Amino acid sequence: MPKLKGGTLADEKQELEIARILGQCCLVAYRDYRQYLPEVKTEKKLEKLGLVHKYISVSNPPDYEEIETYKANTGPKGKGVPIATLAQIGEKGRKKWVVLCRGTQEDREWGKNLKATNTTYTILKAKYGKVHQGFYDIYRQFRNDLKNDIHKKVLPKTLIYVTGHSLGGALATLAAFDISMMVGRAYKVHMYNFGAPRVGQNTFYGHFMNKIKRAYRFVNSKDPVTAVPKWPYYHVGHRYQFKGKRILFQNHDMFYYNDVLNDNPEAYKFIK
Repeated sequence: MPKLKGGTLADEKQELEIARILGQCCLVAYRDYRQYLPEVKTEKKLEKLGLVHKYISVSNPPDYEEIETYKANTGPKGKGVPIATLAQIGEKGRKKWVVLCRGTQEDREWGKNLKATNTTYTILKAKYGKVHQGFYDIYRQFRNDLKNDIHKKVLPKTLIYVTGHSLGGALATLAAFDISMMVGRAYKVHMYNFGAPRVGQNTFYGHFMNKIKRAYRFVNSKDPVTAVPKWPYYHVGHRYQFKGKRILFQNHDMFYYNDVLNDNPEAYKFIK
């Protein structure tokens, strides 16, 4: 397995290889959600017949270890369902920490996606600009547990990768900034998101870009999710983009993003 170091903007090959591994982590986040559901028993029966649900069939990246799972109350009747995971990846002695967030799967999450009013992003009463109300509502449901676990388990000045797809990319944006601001920890945070919507307004954008220098968003040019919400919200991070060839929301599929990273990574072009 390649070492997860994090390259420079000029080292696109290294960045794309890191993205390939983290993209697989994003698929794992969906798989873990699917495995939590009652209908997983039905899907295992289908697997025996050779009819494997695409998420259930997802395998872990090499040397992947789940440490903690976090839930949001977005399931039926407000039931808690898995939304994010703290994990380690890599060989013994060179393990890296990863926070991975999944995208929209529940009706309540669709409702939050559409709640594009703004709210103030706060850390210990300090204000860091306006962000999307719906995304922030979901993030706050697991925010404290995630930060507490990181504080207990991850040494100061450690590199932490934060990643997610779709709604998960929005959650990754909020979490990455939060982790980077943890008092007395000086974590080095690198963020990679895929097919993510815009999250914050101008002030939040400025704080994020000043704090996190290695933030990358991977975009399919035909993915409609990356075009919302509109102004006054802004994308954060540097962009890698490929030209999609599928129809409408098929261009948003994380499997599509990952297939291109695996089979034709050169299709992703760096756009500052």
